[in-house]
Amino acid sequence: MIQLELNQNGTYGMKNKNGNVITGIKGEGEGFSPTELVCASLSLCMGLTLDFLIKRDQLPIHDFKVKVDAEKAEDSPSRMKRFDIEVSIAGDIDEKTEKKLITSAKRGCTIGNTIMHGAEMDVHVVNI
Repeated sequence: MIQLELNQNGTYGMKNKNGNVITGIKGEGEGFSPTELVCASLSLCMGLTLDFLIKRDQLPIHDFKVKVDAEKAEDSPSRMKRFDIEVSIAGDIDEKTEKKLITSAKRGCTIGNTIMHGAEMDVHVVNI
């Protein structure tokens, strides 16, 4: 669970169950925008999945990077239109293994699957 609180300086503090806090913002400034947080979640999920697969299959990859960019839809409702994921791999693997790795990572990434297939969302009001 993530809990969001409005800070006195106008930023938003988001805390996870372990007490780790990140700052969210509206517009420009220090912290992450909602779109950046979704991109961060997608890149982390893809990265963790890649790391698992590389270790499981003992692939000769010594480094990788995942870069995610998003494009917002111009029409209503307000939403992201597409996500572009760029995976940079440093290692000695052939094209066939690389394609299999990326296909498996896409299949195993929970956040990517949620974006691709959607999820139900319920909003409940609780009095403070």
